[in-house]
Amino acid sequence: MPPRTVESHLPLTPVTFQVLVSLVRGPMPVTHRERLPDRATTAPPPVSSREATTGSGFSTAAAAVLLFLAVWLPAVPLGAAQRLSTRGMASALELQDGRFLIEVDWAAGGGGQGVAEVVTIAPGSNVELRSENSTIIEFFGNDNWELLLKVLDARGINQHFWVYLAAASSVGYDVTVVDTVCDQRRTYSGMRGVFQASTTDVTAFAEDCDSPEPPSCIPSDGVICLGNGRFRVDVVWQDFDDNIGIGRQVVIADGGPARSDDSGLFTFFDPNNWEMLVKVLDGCDVNGHFWVFNAATTDLAFTLSVTDTESGNRRRWSNTLGMAAAPFGRTSVFPCDPEEEVEEEPDPEPEDNGTFRLTGSGYANRKFTYTASSGNLVFCRPQNQRLIWIRLARDTQADGENGPHLDIDVCNYSGGGTFAPGSAPLNGSCSLGKQWDVFWHDGPNVFVNQESSAPCQLDMSQNGDVLQGTFRCSGMRRFQGDDLLDLTSGSFRCTIAP
Repeated sequence: MPPRTVESHLPLTPVTFQVLVSLVRGPMPVTHRERLPDRATTAPPPVSSREATTGSGFSTAAAAVLLFLAVWLPAVPLGAAQRLSTRGMASALELQDGRFLIEVDWAAGGGGQGVAEVVTIAPGSNVELRSENSTIIEFFGNDNWELLLKVLDARGINQHFWVYLAAASSVGYDVTVVDTVCDQRRTYSGMRGVFQASTTDVTAFAEDCDSPEPPSCIPSDGVICLGNGRFRVDVVWQDFDDNIGIGRQVVIADGGPARSDDSGLFTFFDPNNWEMLVKVLDGCDVNGHFWVFNAATTDLAFTLSVTDTESGNRRRWSNTLGMAAAPFGRTSVFPCDPEEEVEEEPDPEPEDNGTFRLTGSGYANRKFTYTASSGNLVFCRPQNQRLIWIRLARDTQADGENGPHLDIDVCNYSGGGTFAPGSAPLNGSCSLGKQWDVFWHDGPNVFVNQESSAPCQLDMSQNGDVLQGTFRCSGMRRFQGDDLLDLTSGSFRCTIAP
């Protein structure tokens, strides 16, 4: 911790006045709030605020004492060393008479990100919507309020300042709160795409700057803290119906979390169905790093996030929908020294894949996903100089013929472009420009586009030997039948076979 200037006097501010009141009255009575749980209690206190109030009225003698102190108490400004933590927070807002600085960064889908602002009373106004303790934050506009944040002075209760945070948004965020007196900071994060549970931190900042700092990771239903509270672990999942949720830590019979200092378990749906094991091991004596290991028994899409709360470094690992999750271990991503520079991991090479949805004739908006690393078959095979055959199949046996599979024939594919439906089957005839046909095979059921199918379009690009495309085709008809099938949300990436 950097050196701090210790002052022998305080200015007479509203906060000082309240301190003087408490000195005259004696201990502050605890009224109109819930009492803190006993220290042996493991459950966190309720999310609702616990406001501290004082008794009503005091004697004339007490008032005289206060008047005497107000006249004779010297007012000395805060030392400059008490503001060390403000660097790099030019847009921060202040709470608790400027002791706490808050900065909020947000990240939305599509790559959008920015620094949040305090809501103002009216458009164009410089008057911020905040009190001594509380404020409202906006991301995109003054009329769209996103976060409610407050810092309460509860030093009369448990010698700490308390931090509360609630978001009416599924936009990702990082809220950084800095105690400029003690030069300490806390960061509270919300995952993008998920409505985050409210944050309640009743040991956020201690009254005594030299007291041991509590762990920066705040455990919750969706957050596991590992490595003695240094590492924050959370996971977001997506199922085949595009439902999105957060992983929740497994709870054992006595109501406590199923975890150790190093390891934890997540569940996605049924509490008895355990989905993921994560552990963070201390390898500092071996190679100067913490090690991260993960094993998951699921084929859902997920993003696992591990954050080093001391350095702020965060790493994310993802699984593709429909792909059996592969276990992994990383032994050099989190240096033990939080000041050490971290080398970025290179992005993995994209793999061949395909996905689409089927609706109608026995398919209720069902999603199919194929990836080469999952043992599926994804290929692009030229049939001649003008025609290419694309196949997405569940398995590789007999070129995927033994199971459900999707076939796409594309005429005059070189260079990509936009392709209209042909009069299926093309049978290698590519004399009519850029056309495509699509077939769905599922046992005896075979559906194919018609020349009149609408909308029915393929948009494809070519980069070297890699083809990427998006497609849809409504009104595909069953062979020797009248049943119809709609194909939507289709996409693929494949490498042209030599």
